[in-house]
Amino acid sequence: MKFSLFVALGLAALATLFAVQNAQQIKISFLGWYFEGPLVIVLLLTFMVGVITAYLAILPGYLRKSRELSRCLASRIDSEPIDAPSERQ
Repeated sequence: MKFSLFVALGLAALATLFAVQNAQQIKISFLGWYFEGPLVIVLLLTFMVGVITAYLAILPGYLRKSRELSRCLASRIDSEPIDAPSERQ
């Protein structure tokens, strides 16, 4: 997991560096909406939308596995016998 975190941080740094180096003005039109501004803003917003989309795509599987794990642990705890405390003398 640490390796994938470093890879993700490296890719984010590269995307940010790429975006900052492309600061020229552009005009974007989408469904009747127009935006004129620096390319860096468009690139960073696009990157953030991609990250959020990937997170939302992974989230259902993560929640399902977490629920299954908690159910498994709960059933395992319920099935274990409880030892009576022993008296020490």
